[in-house]
Amino acid sequence: MRWPKKREFLTFYALYKNFGKKEVSFHEMISYVHDNLGYNIKTSKHIIKRLINFGMISIVGKTYVVKDLDEYLGELYRKYYEKRRSTKKL
Repeated sequence: MRWPKKREFLTFYALYKNFGKKEVSFHEMISYVHDNLGYNIKTSKHIIKRLINFGMISIVGKTYVVKDLDEYLGELYRKYYEKRRSTKKL
């Protein structure tokens, strides 16, 4: 798994600061990224889809929730630790 690029991470941070943990629509996120960060609509869609694939944004029904940074990093740490632990020779 690759780490998010600067643009993706800063978009995640901006979305979290603006929306927090409340449920928003995909269109609201796209318009926020487009209006406030200056990306065109196509780039905004791709960045948000990448954030969903990374697990930084979760889907709840037809709405989306931006995860807390600590929660996201905790999940990454847990997955990494479990992977390292399972491949470690005894």
